[in-house]
Parts: sequence; structure tokens; C-alpha cells
Amino acid sequence: MKILNLEEFQNRINEVAKSRKIFIESGLTKNISHAFQLYQEVLKDNEMEVFISGKEHPFNKLRPKCKCGLEMRLNPMPRKINGTVYPSTWICKCGLNEFTTKTAEQWYDILSEGGTFEHEFDNIVGDCPDCGSPLVIKTKCSGLAKGDYYTEILCTKCSYIDMTEKTAMELLENK
Repeated sequence: MKILNLEEFQNRINEVAKSRKIFIESGLTKNISHAFQLYQEVLKDNEMEVFISGKEHPFNKLRPKCKCGLEMRLNPMPRKINGTVYPSTWICKCGLNEFTTKTAEQWYDILSEGGTFEHEFDNIVGDCPDCGSPLVIKTKCSGLAKGDYYTEILCTKCSYIDMTEKTAMELLENK
């Protein structure tokens, strides 16, 4: 699979989103690869490979480091927190989410020109009582009933974990 430039990558994301809207939301299929293949067969104007890899994209060599030292990845999906829309989020395996007011394209331009990552708003809600490292939040579904969620409070370094019935948004609003 060839490495895509930013324009090709964005085009691929848009085409996959269109195929999901047409074929998955209509109930014709539940498989995104099959939906994308159907989309290509119907349109036939721009053939693309059906296999989509998250490992090869324009940000591979541009990822900023997290506070824990690991590389972060960019989620281009918008999130609304405290009335502010964050167009993208930098995410780390340790659980840290850095919400940002910049789009994926803006981040690509900044980082490819030698710019650096700037902290804007994160999901840190305090310090770990065991080791002093940042505590982050993750919302989980209990599986007991539709919409029945709880929030985990996790340490980014040690195994400390706590649970609360407050939503992630309630915890972030109190920051």
C-alpha cells in the first residue's frame, strides 16, 4: 500500500465516510470494507484500495510525545466540552487526551513545518494519590442497560484506578 499525502489521505477519509453513510446507515451492510467496495463499484470514478491501514498516514513521522514519553496519535473527530468544540484530539495509550482547537490539516501544516505541539485542554482531573502522576478519565459502558455509563479515573503511570457515577463531561466541567 502506498503512503498517501495529506490530500489523498483526506480524500480517502471522505470517501469512506460517504460509503458508511450510504451503505451502512441504510442497513445494506454492516461491514465498512464491503460498503467501501460497493461505493467504488457504484461510482467507478476514482479507484482506491479497499484495505485501509491506520499504520500508514501523513502523521507517522510528526507525532508529538505525551507527558508519559509515548507518541500520541491524532483523532480528527470533533468533541464538544463545556460548550467549546474541539475539532481534533491527540490521544496517548496511557489514557491522556489532549483536546485541540486545530483541525488535522492545521496540525499537519504546523508539525510538517517544524512547529511544536501546544497544550490546550486535556482530560487530566488531578494527581494520583499513590505516585503523583496525572489522573485521566475514561467513560465506560456498564453493559447493564442502554445508556448506563460510569467513568474510570486512571493513573497514567501506576495501576491506580477509581470509579465514579459522574460523567466525564461533569468531571471536565469542574476543571
